[in-house]
Amino acid sequence: MIIQGNEKWVSPRNRTADFIKSLSNEEIDWFFIGNLPITDDDEKFCLEKTLDSDVMWWNNLEVFTGERIYPDEWDFDLFRQCFRELNRITPKQRINRFLQVAADNGWQTKHRAWKKSVHEKDGYICQICGSNKSLHAHHVKERALFPSLQFSVDNGITLCYSCHKNIHIQQETP
Repeated sequence: MIIQGNEKWVSPRNRTADFIKSLSNEEIDWFFIGNLPITDDDEKFCLEKTLDSDVMWWNNLEVFTGERIYPDEWDFDLFRQCFRELNRITPKQRINRFLQVAADNGWQTKHRAWKKSVHEKDGYICQICGSNKSLHAHHVKERALFPSLQFSVDNGITLCYSCHKNIHIQQETP
């Protein structure tokens, strides 16, 4: 927050974030989902065109707050990002993810311990380029093909993000 004279000035990003955080679940449904002007023909194009328009968010704000809105006081890109995040996954995908985590039986804990052991074995250094940034633990023999080796430290190698990505690209290329 920046103070100019006796007035407190809030950045558009912070004003928008504070507004979004203050919304209840019902208000979020109305503001982001229930008030979209979608036509039956070419629904996706219409939605994308509407989302990219600051006018839609501006109108929603004026209707919701009942006050005159000045666009330069708001971050409309943040509204778009929140909308896309709300619609990123379907309820079915959310349920499947919940059930997967619930049926985990300690896999994540074992995987984190394996990853830490692999990094310690390799001295927290990428074994290809020598970097110590953005480290990943890579299974030398694929987990899917060799499930009995998935937690074997000898089946792991420390790689940086770039080298790890390149290895997977090479493996996918015939």
